[in-house]
This record gives sequence, structure tokens and C-alpha cells, in this order.
Amino acid sequence: MLLLALLPILFNPSFSSLFHKWTQWSEGLSHGFLLIGIFVYLVYAELPFVYQRCAKLHTASIGLGLAFFSLCWALFALIDFNLLAELSLLALLFFAIAYIYGPNTAWSQRFLLAIPIFAITLWDQLNGGLVNLSGLVVGELVRMFGIPAVIDGNSIFIPYGHIVIADGCSGLRYFIIALAMGYLISYLNGYREKQLVPVLLIAALLALVTNWIRIFILILVGFYTEMQSSLMNDHDLFGWLLFAGICLPALYFAPVRKRQAAALEANGQPTSIRILMALLLLSAGPLMYLIAPSPSSETSIAVNLPISFKPASDNSDELWSQNLAQEVPSEWNQYFTRAQAQLTITSYRRAKKGEKLVPYIGSLYPSSSWSKAPIDNSHFRLADATAELQHKTSGKKVLQIQWFQVGDFHSASSRVTKLLQVPALLAGKDTFRLITLTQPCDQRGCTTATESLSTMAAEIHAAIKE
Repeated sequence: MLLLALLPILFNPSFSSLFHKWTQWSEGLSHGFLLIGIFVYLVYAELPFVYQRCAKLHTASIGLGLAFFSLCWALFALIDFNLLAELSLLALLFFAIAYIYGPNTAWSQRFLLAIPIFAITLWDQLNGGLVNLSGLVVGELVRMFGIPAVIDGNSIFIPYGHIVIADGCSGLRYFIIALAMGYLISYLNGYREKQLVPVLLIAALLALVTNWIRIFILILVGFYTEMQSSLMNDHDLFGWLLFAGICLPALYFAPVRKRQAAALEANGQPTSIRILMALLLLSAGPLMYLIAPSPSSETSIAVNLPISFKPASDNSDELWSQNLAQEVPSEWNQYFTRAQAQLTITSYRRAKKGEKLVPYIGSLYPSSSWSKAPIDNSHFRLADATAELQHKTSGKKVLQIQWFQVGDFHSASSRVTKLLQVPALLAGKDTFRLITLTQPCDQRGCTTATESLSTMAAEIHAAIKE
């Protein structure tokens, strides 16, 4: 219990971030405090853990693992890479128990020690996929029931309005809580991996079905009330009532059996020196975080490009693509034009230790009014950088080449870009950029725009350096 009490103190940056998320009652981790409270109680119920001696070599290896994950936490916390920092904390908890009580004891408690995984930001990575899946399933339901509608990805146009299956409609909250309930049932019943997997699959399916039914009912309500129902603006309570109506009966009828305690034979008690060593190894990361230097803000983050790119102001009439504005925080936006093409360079630099090097990247284009179709990008070195955007009402088409720069590293993938924070930090770099090239397509298609933008992209890629 002392270890659990010390973790929020030693690793305060991560826990402060988690505490904030757990208090956002409308977000996906609003169950965090309750779940962690259950976890602490279950740990208390398991005490005292069985102590088993192991070879000195094994103890030393576990100690190295404990120090390694503590230092990994510091590295990820310095750039506010929440997910990897939180996963490092889970590994730290396991290695600390293994170091103090022995690896067999830690392994026997693996299901207990994994409970906090349902209270971290790991699940946020699923949000986009769940939104797309919801749009696909609900779109098929709309077609099956013959509701007059035009379906374009996550946008559903009915005669009385436009319904967008946005990020908040992913059902992520139901998904995480259903998985957590299924996992707790499995733990209390003493299930092992073979029994655990089917339970989690059933829990996930129930959560997904709940969300799909919820969205479909809202579409029906919007259609038959001509979008006038109050439910169209405030349906949070409705969603939870539907979730309870579907998932609680499944929880009630879930089989119950008495959990058998792990059959481990104790051979003594951990010494005070062993516990002290565990705490010292655990403190390696927080100490590194404390002494790490803060970022410098002396150098300019403005970009100098060849004179063939003409600077333009952000309110210039030449910038016809301003409705493609990115939802990315910036300290400096630079706008350029060249022939029909437009270039936007969004620059950002973390201001202090513990801030993200790569800021939160929202939608890179307004998906409510534009749809995106990947096209052949073999002409450009950054995979997946090129896309064709089409306005959902006017049909206007725009070609876009877009990529990220983190320090001296480049990528067109937002996920890879987040990982590039680590080598950039180790290289002492603190600047992030989003480079966006756009050009309208002509009546024959986007072939001309592709050739033009690929040439410009190569020039820009060579010219931009931190």
C-alpha cells in the first residue's frame, strides 16, 4: 500500500494529467476514480503478498527493468506523451512487485495489476476507428429501414437536416466501461486468459451495439420530428439509460464462481533493504525529470522559403482555402502562394518542460463539409501524404499534400509523428511544424495539380530545416 501511495507523488506529472481526465464527467475516462478505488481495495484484500526468494541474477535483472521503465517514464513525461508514460507506470508497478516479492508473485497477480489499464488514455487511440465503424453500421441500418438519406462517410443528410457522427458519437465511453466491467467480473471469478477473452469480446460487442442503436434512434427521432426534438441536442442521459438497459442484465446473468487463491509457498519476508532499493530504482525517472533542462525559446521558428513562394496574409482574398483551416495549436502561421497553389506552414514550439512537442492534432480538415479520398502518392517520398478533398455540397475538388516535421524528422502519419517526439527530444529539438500544400483541381481531374504540388513539395521538404 505504501507503494501505491508513493506513485502519485513520485510520478506527479502523469497523475495530474489523469486526475484532470477523470474529473471530466462527459469524457471517456470519467470512471477513473471509481475504478482506481476498486483497484486499491482489491490490492488491500490480497495483502500480504507472498514473498519468494529468487536468484541474485534474476533480482538484478528485475531491478534493471524497474530503473529502465522509470527512465522511460521520465522521457515520455518530458514531452507529455501521456500514453507511453502511463504504460510505463503499469510496467513499473509490475516490476516493483516482482523486485520486492519475487517474479512468481508478480506474475500470479498479473490480472489484478492490469486493472488500471482501463483508466488510462490507451483507449483514446480507438476513437477514430469507432467513429468510422459507427458511421458504416448506422449507414447500413438507415438503408435497410428505407429512410430517405444521403450517406457520406460519417455524415448523414436527411430531408430536415444534417446529422454528423462526430468524435463524441464513437461510443468510446460505453466501450471502456463495458470492458472494465467484464474484466472485473473475470478477475473476481478467477478466470484465466482462455475464459477472459470471450468475456471481453462479449462486453465489447454489447457496448458497440448500444452505441449503434443509440445513434440510429437519434436519426429516427430527427427524421420523424423534423429535427425539432430536444433529444437531438441533449442525448447524454438517453445514451447511459440505453447502456444500462443492455449491459446491466448481462452483468446480472454473468456466471459466478469462487476464485481460487494462487498456490504459492512463502519463504520469509522482504527485507527493509530490498524495499529501499526498490524505491531508489523507482525514483530514477522522477529524478531525471527534475534535473532535465527546460526548452529554449531564443531561436526563431519562422521559415525561409525560395523567393518563388510569394508571402500572403491570413486574410488575403488569394487564400481561397481558408475553410480548410487546421485545428492545430500554433505560435506562428506563415502563408504563401505560388501560381494556383497555396502553402500554409503551422509552427509550434513547446514552451516548458513537460509540454508536448507535438500538440494535440485535431481534424486536419472539416469532415462535416469535406470528404477525403486517398490517391496515388508514389510521386512523393512521404507515404499517405496526398489526398483529394471534395466539398460535400458544391462538389469542388482540392488536392492536398500535407506532412509533419518534428525537429529534423518528417512524417505524413500523425501516429508516427507522435513517436518521433522521442528522438527529437534526445536530439535537443523543440519545434513542430505542419506543412500543408493545396491546389484546386480542374475539370479534367487532379493530374495537373498532382504534378505541380509534388514538385513544390520536394522543394519545400529540402528547404525547411529547424
